[in-house]
Amino acid sequence: MELRQRVADLGASETERKRLGEALRESEEKLSAIFEAAAGAIIITDLEGHIVGVNETACDRLGYSHEEELIGQEVLSFVAERDRGKVAESLRRTLEVGHTRPIECAFLNKQGKQLDTELTAGLTRVTFGNPTGFIITMKDVTDTERASQALRESEEFNSSLLSNSPIAIVVVNPDTSIRYVNPALEKLTGFTSAELVGRKFPYPWWTKEKTRKIMRNAKTQADFERVLTTEERKDEECRLKKNGEQFWVELTSKPIMRGGQFQYHLSCWVDITERKRAEEQLEKSRQELAELSRHLESRREEERARIALEIHDELGQMLTGLKMDLAWLTKRIAKDEKLMHQKAKSMLKLLDLTMQSVKRISTELRPRLLDDLGLVAAIEWQAQEFEKITGIKCEVACYPEDITLDHECSTTIFRVFQETLTNIFRHANATKVNVRFIGQRSKIMLRVRDNGKGITEDDFSSPKAFGLIGMRERAYSQGGKLQISGIPGKGTTVVLTIPLSRRAKTNDKDTYCR
Repeated sequence: MELRQRVADLGASETERKRLGEALRESEEKLSAIFEAAAGAIIITDLEGHIVGVNETACDRLGYSHEEELIGQEVLSFVAERDRGKVAESLRRTLEVGHTRPIECAFLNKQGKQLDTELTAGLTRVTFGNPTGFIITMKDVTDTERASQALRESEEFNSSLLSNSPIAIVVVNPDTSIRYVNPALEKLTGFTSAELVGRKFPYPWWTKEKTRKIMRNAKTQADFERVLTTEERKDEECRLKKNGEQFWVELTSKPIMRGGQFQYHLSCWVDITERKRAEEQLEKSRQELAELSRHLESRREEERARIALEIHDELGQMLTGLKMDLAWLTKRIAKDEKLMHQKAKSMLKLLDLTMQSVKRISTELRPRLLDDLGLVAAIEWQAQEFEKITGIKCEVACYPEDITLDHECSTTIFRVFQETLTNIFRHANATKVNVRFIGQRSKIMLRVRDNGKGITEDDFSSPKAFGLIGMRERAYSQGGKLQISGIPGKGTTVVLTIPLSRRAKTNDKDTYCR
């Protein structure tokens, strides 16, 4: 209306006044349409803060059906009490400078529910330099806006986390192109981000063996993409640096899904090169010690066999000759020399006991049965001797019955079997032992199970269990493994497994060789 009055006061012609009036109506209609169609909530007040106009969005946001319910009310009455001072100060500053920065405050709707809002205030039309009121826009910053802000902050945080992580990280797109590598990966591989981002498989850090394996399993781009979208694994792999140097990483990789759709593939690398080198050195030392142990055990068995042979042959022959001489001498003692006959009889009995001891010692050093008839016969004989001496029932089953092994392997299995029976007698309190000896193309397995009290974990992991340690070392020297398990009150099971490299026919028998 002020503009209309100005037109009249200026004394313009009737035609001019009509033209200006028509233009003014069109302008007001456009502004009214824009005001109502605005997506944001808009409130217009006078200079005292009383509402003189609101758009439909503002009505809906404040919970009112008609703008008439809001006209005339103070805008500050819709502001939460804690924020009223802040909003009043913003309006005052707007009146001074014409505009202010957006502020966050809480409005209250008709039901008293708090609405988190970003408020921006400006001045309405000015007549002769004087403002007529305020135009206030209200931007919703509730759940959706907060979620968007949280998402932005999360993305910024994740970006910072990836960039500053000491773990090498690579992100790959669904088409296998590299999407992102962090500085830790650049430092580890020697490749720059510019050299890697956008590059597709095969990747430059793959070894030739890895590349061949991947190309063999994924012959097309589609195959590789399919593997990329489903593979989730943790593994240790060898990689190549830009200068060709090899290094080892512990790899953790998984596909990242969102809404059921594959987004990208994330891989994290931890450099374990030093650890692998230490493991290789440790394994090398272990193998050297095993070879030394194997060599010493072989020499010890040779020495045992030599001593057993000498005791059996030389000492046995001497004792046999002595027994024959004593028998000859006994026949020539007069019949009335009863004391002499008793003495001779006692000496003969002592000789028999000595010969039995010599035989026992010779057999314990190295059973002739093991060399003459083979491992199966030696196991069956040892089980019978064990049952005879201890009274513990011992059942033996061997398949096939004519297994023939090389000298070292036979000796290892037999000594482990002997030590197992010794432990059962000393510690198990068993009444029954079950032995199974099975030969296959790929391995030999000896299983000994008793019904005793059952070995505990502390027993077989004790550093002072020298017998068990010796059994493990014997197994390891042949490339095998020894497994010991016990159930309290139900017994202990010892399983020796030795892998075999080939199988051959010799003298119509199966000969197994390592």
